[in-house]
Parts: sequence; C-alpha cells; structure tokens
Amino acid sequence: MPASSKTVLGLDFGTESVRALLVDLHGNELASVSVEYPHGQIIETLPGRREKLPPLSAFQHPTDWIESAAKATRAARKKAQIDASEIVGIGVDFTSCTMLPTRSDGTPLCLLKEFENEQQAWPKLWKHHG
Repeated sequence: MPASSKTVLGLDFGTESVRALLVDLHGNELASVSVEYPHGQIIETLPGRREKLPPLSAFQHPTDWIESAAKATRAARKKAQIDASEIVGIGVDFTSCTMLPTRSDGTPLCLLKEFENEQQAWPKLWKHHG
C-alpha cells in the first residue's frame, strides 16, 4: 500500500528501547519499528568504569535516545517507503519520571568530562531508588 503524502511520526522512548510509528493522516499505520538502546539499562557500572553501582541504581545513556531514535525513524521510513519531507508532525513520549541533569544550555552533565564519573550526573530511570 503506498504511503499518503502526509505522515506523522510517533516516538515512544521506553526503559530499554525506542519505538517509531508512522501513521498517515487517515489513521493508517504505515510502519512500526523498535530499536534497543546500545547501553540498555545501566544498573551495574557506569560506562567505561569498573566500580559497581549501589543496589537499586538504574541509569540510561542520553546518546542512546538520539542514536536509537534516528535508527528507528530511518528504518520506519524505509519500511513505509516514504521520504522525510512527507512527515508533517512528530509526537514524543518518554518513560515517566526519567530525570536528566543538564547545564543551562541543555547539555547532559554526564557527557561532560568533569562529571562522567559522577552518578548523580546520569539520567535516572523511573526505577532508580539508589
């Protein structure tokens, strides 16, 4: 079935993956793709570190969100056989209560050299009770 010339993209960011959904303006699903985060849930050690995290820790890596969303979106577009110019709207949903500490310009603290080893600089998942 050929895609409509106008399509909307939905991105649902979960605990372990992001899902991309393309729907035409008549409500017909054109494609749905799920992509797991490369770092998954960070529950044992921070990336590049050996020290164990305290029990009940649950972090995510913010670059996973961007890279996985891009991969899922490209795959959904390919599956639906549509061009990016046909997407007229984007809806985004995130796992409830995931907190991302940032600088005032939006840069995640965990991506800064001076904070990469600081647990409190990493995004905390809804299930983080450390």
